[in-house]
Amino acid sequence: MQSEVNTMLQWHETDGVGDHIDILRTYKMFAEDDGWIERVRETVRGGLTGEATVSKVLNDMRARMYDTSDPYLRERLMDLDDLGYRLLQHLAGEKRVADTALGDEGFVLIARSMGPPELLDYDRESLRGLVIEEGTYNSHVAIEVRAMGVPVVEGVSYILSQVEEGVPVLVDGDSGVVVIRPGVEFQARIRECIELRERHLVEIQTVHDLPAVTRDGIPI
Repeated sequence: MQSEVNTMLQWHETDGVGDHIDILRTYKMFAEDDGWIERVRETVRGGLTGEATVSKVLNDMRARMYDTSDPYLRERLMDLDDLGYRLLQHLAGEKRVADTALGDEGFVLIARSMGPPELLDYDRESLRGLVIEEGTYNSHVAIEVRAMGVPVVEGVSYILSQVEEGVPVLVDGDSGVVVIRPGVEFQARIRECIELRERHLVEIQTVHDLPAVTRDGIPI
């Protein structure tokens, strides 16, 4: 599991700099933390199987972090969950969802919760949007997906029970709106918004490399 995280970080470090790289480095620190690894070892020595041990340690740590009043620490719960589930998949030899064929037209990913590395398991070129039931604007995965230029909406309760696989879904990250089976008129309005946003991005690029100076010519 640690080797997989290291490989993922090395692969994305070729991008240069970015929020997703900083987040992955933080996640790597979680993965290599001596404290939780030692708790796993102690529980295994107590007679539990590897899978049962990881689940127990994960639940204990989740309970402690959930009770904290620090919102930053509570936001790291999804990172911890992702780490535990990733280790469980290795122990059980399960196939990850990201390894399955997802088609050529792109997809919207909908999940109850998600950590940053799990998002990077998916093809970023095919990812069209992300919707998470549990999460906030400042969660690591939300920061990461916005840095990738992909719309994300967090805190949408019970959406997994309302959406079937293959159903068209529209994700408006600016407004925080998710529309299941959007109508023709709504799709047309959203396309207009997308075109306007793309034109705005082109305009920004034309001045991106200009020196920062005041109107009277003084460098900032």
